Amino acid sequence: MCFAKEDVDLKIRELLVEAYTRQHMDGAWSSYSPPPAIESDLKIRCQQCDQLFDLTVAEQEFYQRMEYYSTPHKCQGCNDRVLLRQR
Repeated sequence: MCFAKEDVDLKIRELLVEAYTRQHMDGAWSSYSPPPAIESDLKIRCQQCDQLFDLTVAEQEFYQRMEYYSTPHKCQGCNDRVLLRQR
């Protein structure tokens, strides 16, 4: 049996909408709360060179928007050295 790509895409979209609606109506997402507001820069110790570096409010907001749930572990200098070695 063969289906047209457009028919398959439409069916997938319908199933996704149905699943989303069912989850939303069942209250599965009713406990969602927005992430806390970011108020100040963070000081983080680099795991490689052991120096402190700043994670600015703008960088924290970027990580939040991109849904990254951990902070960076290395400073920019160590990250740059790793990238240079990979080339």
